[in-house]
Amino acid sequence: MRFQSRMEALRFLGLESGATEEQIKMVYHTLVKQYHPDENPEGEVTSHFYEIRDAYEYLMAAKDLGERTYITSRAPKIFGSKKDLEQASVYRKLREENARKEKRRQQALRNQQKELERQVSERRRIEEENRKWKEKQDREYREAMEKINAIRTARAIEEILKYYKEEE
Repeated sequence: MRFQSRMEALRFLGLESGATEEQIKMVYHTLVKQYHPDENPEGEVTSHFYEIRDAYEYLMAAKDLGERTYITSRAPKIFGSKKDLEQASVYRKLREENARKEKRRQQALRNQQKELERQVSERRRIEEENRKWKEKQDREYREAMEKINAIRTARAIEEILKYYKEEE
């Protein structure tokens, strides 16, 4: 935004027409901190930062066209050019996105670990159930075989007794 008058630049910064250079500097530094692209990633805030800088530079240049203050002549070196600030904002956004991706990746790993632990636990439970079932089957088989052997033994004894009765 290009300012056409001192009053327009002052109003943009929220100052009255009789604002001193000290008041302008104080408001400028406050607003620059508040709207700096590194502090606020939104695009509107970044463009507002440049408008604040333009208003400040206009006011400082208007003060004495032949002599600019240190901060206005050094502003591009201190804050970087608009391109540098936009590039820094892009890098910050990339770092934030990478951090979000890493957080999601870590969460996915934790979820996979929990799922693996659940599956291992389920497998152990099933193996234990199978072991108990096999033991029960083996026990029932032994009991059945003992009964069968008892029946065979009883039949053999009956046959022997029958044989001796017939011989007497």
